[in-house]
Amino acid sequence: FPTRRSSDLTWTIVTLDEQLLKKESEQLNWGSTGMLGDFGKDTWIFTALHTGSTTLKLECLRSFNTTDIAQTFVVTINIQ
Repeated sequence: FPTRRSSDLTWTIVTLDEQLLKKESEQLNWGSTGMLGDFGKDTWIFTALHTGSTTLKLECLRSFNTTDIAQTFVVTINIQ
């Protein structure tokens, strides 16, 4: 997910079925230019625990204002 250092925006898990998916890790890599507003990349790794179907939902929020949602990511995951 794109992440901007200067904006104080962070991605947060809103919906995760922990019976089917486990979040293993999250790594934030800032943009390479070091300039204000340079986008970085927030990489998340999940492991499937069981077969089934689930929805993963994430929201990009400011840490000081959790009602101001900048972006939403929703995906349906089918685990076989």
